[in-house]
Amino acid sequence: MSLNGTVPSQDQGAKAVAAAQRVAGVTAVHNLLAIALPSRDYGDDAALAQLVNEALAADRAVPDSVRATAHYGDIFLTGTVSYSAQRAAAEDAVAGVAGVLGVTNQIEVLGGA
Repeated sequence: MSLNGTVPSQDQGAKAVAAAQRVAGVTAVHNLLAIALPSRDYGDDAALAQLVNEALAADRAVPDSVRATAHYGDIFLTGTVSYSAQRAAAEDAVAGVAGVLGVTNQIEVLGGA
């Protein structure tokens, strides 16, 4: 199955893929969805980075060592964590922030799993 079209956020794109995977008989989902924010929702990168860093700080699973920057709506996560679950939690925390077009997770896992 291929998903085509546009969605207003990365979070909604991920939800569309998850919903498609639950359809009986679907063995693979090809995500071709584009993220297209309504023009009124796009803000500047400094404001977006602040919102994203607030979302990271509010998530107790994400260590203080994780930081985010924004470039044209794309978020870049950096820092170090002890566990891969913390790395995934950081990405999940920012995916739902309004205005995020994409996430590049450059967080380094120093510990075990």
